[in-house]
Amino acid sequence: MTTAQREVEVASKLIRLDAKRRDALTACGDHLRWNFKWADPHDDVQTILNGIAQKIAVLWDKDLASSEISPVTSRRVEEYLPSLSKLAARNFPEMEQEVLCLPLWQVVEYLELLARPSSLPTKVGELTVMSGLARLLIMRTVAAAASLDTDLEEPVPFSLRPNENLDWHPAPTAGIHDHAPWVTGVAQLHGCLAGWDAAWTLPPRPPLDADVLPRCAYFAPLALLMFGCLSWINPAVGIARWINLGMPAEDPVLKLVKRQWGKWALAHAVGQDTLRFWTYGDGYRLAKGLTHEQTNLEESARAGRSFLESSEYGRRQLQFAGQLHMQTHIQWQLGRLDGQTPARTLFINGSSAVIALDEYSGWWEALREEGDNLPPLRADDERVVLVLSKGIGLLGEFRHSRVTGRWYVGSHETHLLGWTAP
Repeated sequence: MTTAQREVEVASKLIRLDAKRRDALTACGDHLRWNFKWADPHDDVQTILNGIAQKIAVLWDKDLASSEISPVTSRRVEEYLPSLSKLAARNFPEMEQEVLCLPLWQVVEYLELLARPSSLPTKVGELTVMSGLARLLIMRTVAAAASLDTDLEEPVPFSLRPNENLDWHPAPTAGIHDHAPWVTGVAQLHGCLAGWDAAWTLPPRPPLDADVLPRCAYFAPLALLMFGCLSWINPAVGIARWINLGMPAEDPVLKLVKRQWGKWALAHAVGQDTLRFWTYGDGYRLAKGLTHEQTNLEESARAGRSFLESSEYGRRQLQFAGQLHMQTHIQWQLGRLDGQTPARTLFINGSSAVIALDEYSGWWEALREEGDNLPPLRADDERVVLVLSKGIGLLGEFRHSRVTGRWYVGSHETHLLGWTAP
C-alpha cells in the first residue's frame, strides 16, 4: 500500500473514530487517556501489553489484537521498529514534541504495531508503554478525530441573502450548458474564490434522508472546486491529506471547504460517482496524459470506502454522497460534451493575463489551452491568469505549477495535496 492510499485509509478511520470516540474512551476508561497505571501489580509485561493492544484495537479495529502476523505486518515492523524504538527512548518533552510533528499516517502505523503485541520485541513494547509514548500516540489520534467536529466560529463580514430557489441558474446568458441542481452555487463558489467571502450562500447540507436533488446541489460546487479550481487529479488523496493535517483553514480555498463540507467531503471524494469523472467518457479525455506517475485513482478511493463502510456512520455518509450522476455534469462545466469550444479573448500584460470567455461551459479546458500557450517567462517570474466568464464574472486567479503542469487557485501547497507524483 502506498503512502497516498494509507492516508485515505487513515482519514476514513478518523471519521469512524469521530463517531465512536466518546463510547470508546468510556469503555476503555479514563486511564486510556491519561496513563496506564491501571495494570495489576502482579501482571507480567506481556499481559500488560496485551491489555493495551486490546484498548488500541477498540479505537481502530477490534480484529487487530487477535490478527496473525502477516507479511505486510512483518514489513511494517522492519520499516518502523527502528524509529519507534528511538522515539520511545527520548526524554518525555522531546518525545511529546516529536509526536505532535509526526504525520498522522505514521502515528497510526505505530499504534497498529502496538495493537499486535506479538509483532514487537517485548522490550520495545514495554519501553513504549512505560515511557508514555503509547499514551501520546492515542491522545494524538483521539484529538485528531475530535477536531473533525470543530467549526469556524468567526462572524460573517457582511450579509448576502441566499437565493432560496433550488433551480436557480446564475444567468440565462451565462452559457452554462447544464441545469439545476448541478449548477446551484456555481456563481457563489467562484465569488468566494474571487474574494467575496460568500460561503454561507452555498447550498446548506440537507438532511441525511434527503432526496437526490438537494444532495446534488450540496455537492456539485465541491466537485467543481476539487477538479477544476484546485486541479486535483486525485480528490480522495487531497481531502484525506487535508483531514489528516487537522483540516487547516489558512488557505481561503480550504477555509471554504471546511465551512461548507468539512469531513463530509471525504465521502464525496472517494465515491464511485465522483471518481468516474476521470475514468468515464469525456472526463477520461480531459484527464488523458495528466495522470503520469499518479497512484491508481480507484485503489486510493477503495481504501477509504472500505473503512467508511465498516460503520453505520460511514455508510450513511457514502450513501448521502452517492447516486449524484456528477461525472457528466462536471464534464459539461469544465469541458464540453458537444465538441464546441467557448469563444474567448486573451489579454497579456507582462506576467499577467486575462482570458475573457463568452460562455461558462468549457472554461477549464480553455484555460489549459490558452494558458499553456502563453509566452514563456523568466525562471523567477510567476504567471497569473484571471479567467472571466460572461454572466458569472471572475472565475478565479490562477497560477501555473511547475511541479504538476496544471493551473490552480489558492496556494501551491493546497494544489499539491491532490497529487501523488514525486
